[in-house]
Amino acid sequence: MLCKEITSTNTVIGERVFKDTDLFEIERIDRRTAFRLNAEKQEPDFPSLEAFETYLITQKGISPRVARNYFYSARKFVRWVNTGDPGEAEAMEYYQYLQKQGYANSTIANYVYALNHYFQFLGKKIKLTPPKTHKRQPTFLTVEEAQDLVKVVPNLRDRAIVMTLLYSGMRVSELCNLDCDDLHLEDQEIVVRDTKTYRDRKVVISEKCVKAFEEYFESLSDSDKQAVFLSRQGRRISRNQVYTLVKRYGRLAGIKKNVTPHVLRHTLATNMIAHGASIIEVKEQLGHRSLESTLQYVHLQIDQRRALYEAHCPQF
Repeated sequence: MLCKEITSTNTVIGERVFKDTDLFEIERIDRRTAFRLNAEKQEPDFPSLEAFETYLITQKGISPRVARNYFYSARKFVRWVNTGDPGEAEAMEYYQYLQKQGYANSTIANYVYALNHYFQFLGKKIKLTPPKTHKRQPTFLTVEEAQDLVKVVPNLRDRAIVMTLLYSGMRVSELCNLDCDDLHLEDQEIVVRDTKTYRDRKVVISEKCVKAFEEYFESLSDSDKQAVFLSRQGRRISRNQVYTLVKRYGRLAGIKKNVTPHVLRHTLATNMIAHGASIIEVKEQLGHRSLESTLQYVHLQIDQRRALYEAHCPQF
């Protein structure tokens, strides 16, 4: 039991002090509960985890959101391993522990990515191999579903949001970060401040999207706000707010799929490929770092074409 004797008559577990006569109560304190109570106080003397998070952002070019997730994953490992000098043996034990806990391969893979970065930060040549994960094909809307979605959006701000996601393919975090200076509506372009690669890019939008912006801005009272999309409280709109409104309109449109901002991103990419856009053009529009991410849309088109072929191929 994780406890220590402080007098001949008292025992402390976490922040609770028990008399030795309270043996039954002491036995009720599970070892894992005691570890949880003492975790903050007993954290090993590792190199600063905050420095690890800064390293991910400044040295590895990882987005703040992903860096924060890796920070939490590394901190869990630090607390679990409970040693000042973790090595490959401890990393493998933790890997096996995650498997025994029943975590999905995709979750374990995220822990592995975090630990590989953490060991690199520590200057150790330790690299775990993530488990194989089944790549799901991206969900996207048909042209008819996208049209139905746009039709059910009466609010001018929300309509501009949905149209921007559909026609630009930008990430929801990029949409939330849009400033008025980023819009070049006369050229049908938007400068996207890339939240993942930190490389700004220009994306093209349609005339319909430009019109949605113009109608939205006409509805606004004079504002000195820098952000393009504001919440009802006058603050920059959040990711969660965008997710909520997109999902709500997806249900209103009667679309059976789980409609999210990322589904709208997939919708643009899939339809660009279907209408003859090159892989490079789609890659630049979406802001992918590698062609591998963009190729999933080509594979999707091949699968669709194969299904159509098998359904309509004449039998000679």
